[in-house]
Amino acid sequence: MTHDQREIRRKKRVLEYAERIGNINKACRYFGVSRSSFYEWRDRYRSAAMGRRVGRTRRDGLEEESHHRRRATTRRTPPSTVGHASRLRTDSRIGPRDRGRMIESQNEGKNGHHDTVSG
Repeated sequence: MTHDQREIRRKKRVLEYAERIGNINKACRYFGVSRSSFYEWRDRYRSAAMGRRVGRTRRDGLEEESHHRRRATTRRTPPSTVGHASRLRTDSRIGPRDRGRMIESQNEGKNGHHDTVSG
């Protein structure tokens, strides 16, 4: 059984236990779950169940959803600048902040931001 499958079973147990005893607060305390998480799981589970009835989805609504957002690539440093930073790193003993500022001043700030130069 995978980690995701165990987590789904745990969420179902929390929902079923709360239904059985009729007290959400006690069920959340017993399982060590916040009430906001409980309500989120319950709402997703119910909406997925409604979707299954009309044939829209086969998921049960308890799968993990990614909360990570993709970072914009507007601050990405061009490969040529990264190569230059890498050469500076091996040829001299300056830190990443100073190395980035040096590259930024040599290129008049056009080829990257000093925070993105780590090579």
